[in-house]
Amino acid sequence: MATDRVILQCLGDIHNPDHVFLDGRTGDGTVGLAPSTNAPFSGTVWEQQEISPGVFTLKCLGQIHNPDHRFLDGRTGDGTVGLAPSTDAPFSGTRWRIQNAPQPIDDGTVLIPVDE
Repeated sequence: MATDRVILQCLGDIHNPDHVFLDGRTGDGTVGLAPSTNAPFSGTVWEQQEISPGVFTLKCLGQIHNPDHRFLDGRTGDGTVGLAPSTDAPFSGTRWRIQNAPQPIDDGTVLIPVDE
């Protein structure tokens, strides 16, 4: 399957230059938005791997290599997002489908967790 490096930019309706790029914080497993992709925001680069047609995993390529905090995990049970050590159970929110963003955002994409 194909693997690409990607940077994910938030296209929210409220523009705040301090909160733009998806940033995986591999040191503590949290995820947030960073103002840039420059240091110290090394978690803004992700490895996107297609695991089946249209379904992807996103591995954070942050400079702190922590095997406990690697894959973007949408925790649909409680609505949180963080980093998981693997894409295996019990981490069911590590698979994502990229879809066109709804209007009024032009030519944008959003990441939507794949249903179980």
